[in-house]
Amino acid sequence: DQDSELDQLSAALDQQDLKELLAVAEAELIILGSISQLDWLNALLKNSFNLKLFGAAQLIAHLHMRSGWPIQGSTLAIQPNDLSVNILDYTVQGDGLMIFKVEHGGSNPDVTFDIELTNGLFKRLNEKEGFIQDVSLKLQGLQKELTYHGPKQPLELQLQIPSAKVKDMSVYNHFLPEDSPLKITAGKADLKADIKLMQDSARGFVKLQTQDLQGQIDANKISAQLLVDINVAGGAARTMDFDISGSSLLLDQVSVIGSQQYFEQPDWYAKIDLNKASVNYKRPVTLDTQARIKIKDTRPVVALLNNEKKKPNWLSKMLTVEDIQGTARMNLKDKQMVIPFAFAESEKVDIGAKGIITQSTHDGVFYARYKKLKGLLKIKDGKRNFDIIRAKKKFDEYSPQQK
Repeated sequence: DQDSELDQLSAALDQQDLKELLAVAEAELIILGSISQLDWLNALLKNSFNLKLFGAAQLIAHLHMRSGWPIQGSTLAIQPNDLSVNILDYTVQGDGLMIFKVEHGGSNPDVTFDIELTNGLFKRLNEKEGFIQDVSLKLQGLQKELTYHGPKQPLELQLQIPSAKVKDMSVYNHFLPEDSPLKITAGKADLKADIKLMQDSARGFVKLQTQDLQGQIDANKISAQLLVDINVAGGAARTMDFDISGSSLLLDQVSVIGSQQYFEQPDWYAKIDLNKASVNYKRPVTLDTQARIKIKDTRPVVALLNNEKKKPNWLSKMLTVEDIQGTARMNLKDKQMVIPFAFAESEKVDIGAKGIITQSTHDGVFYARYKKLKGLLKIKDGKRNFDIIRAKKKFDEYSPQQK
């Protein structure tokens, strides 16, 4: 293991003749060679981010030595073959280059490193197939007070993904409960990220822009474009708990295709601003959000309702209502999605939703008001019926029952 490798390295350096030589040496060394594996680097760079490097490599070391230790200006360049980088719960494989520099020399040197990887394939450690490809990855790290037995100080790391391609957006269905009525069926996306990681903090962003996103809500087919702008406001990287307050989602170019009605309008949009949100990104993902919602108009909502077999005719009149705003709460935990409250309103129209989705349960209510006309679509075990009697009162009293 890593500790035994470090002990062997330390023991080798403690041999009397080598120790005496290094203790008085002041020299410049240039070393050219190849190594079959990079495990010795992992032993030195023990950290809480699960950062590990794998692969054979060619190396060039330019070392300035004083009293047996490298001093400022010493460098180590490594050109790996089939580089693999593990970080947090992920691994990325591709072509790479690594540069290590001594910034502060002595018996406990401070070392910075730059790792660049191109043409990468990005996936979770337990996934057989990667869905994020053409990855360009940069890792910049600072390891303070390095010793032969590992670092004395936590690693500081800057993770950047200047560009990457998500080849199949359906991979993100893992956010949803199994057998959810909402599913992503197709689509691609561009991904980029820049996050500063420390042992108990994180700051940065992740951006996702989709192309040809397609999904399904029950029998209704949906296509859209989605822009996800994740603001990493804090958190603990080692446990993958992140504060993502200040993040936003923009959905536009939406079309709805159902058995009764079709909607398509490129200028339609819905924006969700996460005023308060936290996520644990280990599987299964948990999420807790409070959000502000802004919707251009009610046309796609009406299209979904008009595809219900039993509904009042006044629903179609809601098509002309614009500028709907409201708030929502949603959490995802233990393979269930719960919407305790979501409500958007304007002078003429109110729209509300509450519900719970698990592998075995699809229960909820959808409320709609147009002027003085009110209705409630009730869903129980996947069965639906539309109710116009005391609709608002029933909506207010409904509470999703978490399992």
